[in-house]
Amino acid sequence: MKKAAALVVSLAATVLLLAHGNEERTAEVTVKGQKISIKYFSPHLKGRDLLSQIQAGMEWRMGADTPTTLTTQADLSFGSVVIPKGSYSLVAKNIGPEQWTLIFSSDPQIRGIRRDVAKDVAAVPLTVAKLQETVDHMNIELKPAGENSAQFSLAWGNSTLTTSFSVAG
Repeated sequence: MKKAAALVVSLAATVLLLAHGNEERTAEVTVKGQKISIKYFSPHLKGRDLLSQIQAGMEWRMGADTPTTLTTQADLSFGSVVIPKGSYSLVAKNIGPEQWTLIFSSDPQIRGIRRDVAKDVAAVPLTVAKLQETVDHMNIELKPAGENSAQFSLAWGNSTLTTSFSVAG
């Protein structure tokens, strides 16, 4: 009886996750033999311009359903900011017109915009650029940018948010 109930709950959860249409995705890159990955659920625009709705001072967990999570086997340098190896929830914050920041949080329980700011590890600036074509499914990419570096890029709607990093040490 317990196994049947667990199966029903598991199937119901699977149906709910699949019914929303947000696709689970992973972005990965290997730099100096060290794997860096980001897991997220990709929301759809559905005719909306969601990034423009995030006003100055507001935060966004950069995905749908569950926190977007970066896992790195190496310490990462974003300019002078070093992120120790491990796993982090990612949050983007709109600082002002065309100004965004990427926040690394050790809080795995981020839901919506609720998070424990005391668990923030660091924040780095993001470069904002306009895209010529609209991106309907939010997309995060990690691309090699040299022997020791890579680039983080989030594209959605008419905008892209980017930053470069390297393996520390």
